[in-house]
Amino acid sequence: MDFVQMKNRCSEATIVGVAVLPNYKIAFTRFSTNRDCAVADVVACEGSEVWGLVYDLTADALSKLDGHEGYPSSYNRMTKTVYLRQDKKAGEQNDSDISLDESSIDYESKYLAISAEIYYVVNKVDNLNTSSQYLTKLTDAAVKYKFPIKYQDELKSFGY
Repeated sequence: MDFVQMKNRCSEATIVGVAVLPNYKIAFTRFSTNRDCAVADVVACEGSEVWGLVYDLTADALSKLDGHEGYPSSYNRMTKTVYLRQDKKAGEQNDSDISLDESSIDYESKYLAISAEIYYVVNKVDNLNTSSQYLTKLTDAAVKYKFPIKYQDELKSFGY
């Protein structure tokens, strides 16, 4: 979700928008020696959702990103349907986004369904803690791009 980091890794990357991946949750299941903390993963979880940014990448840029993500040994990729927020640009927010009740969301009618490549941890380890610095990157992006307050609160709950 860190646009500066993405531009450093793939200078031609552009943000398509904010999207939600339903029936997954964010977890910290891999320890990164580079960051010296646990790093993010998506884990299947019925009724949960993960919010993030969708980037437009060339095949060459995706290959570069694969190298940074440790693909395929640390992270692998899967193609999933995500739902792109259409009623606003990244960084804008409507009152209806403030407290989403997942059980009542009709993703198909509210968002545009698109296919996206999603990275996930290959060898998951439970109960890892992330660093406050890493978590701050995630929570800052969630605020900047106006993810639902419910999701922002979920991210903050990982803090110490």
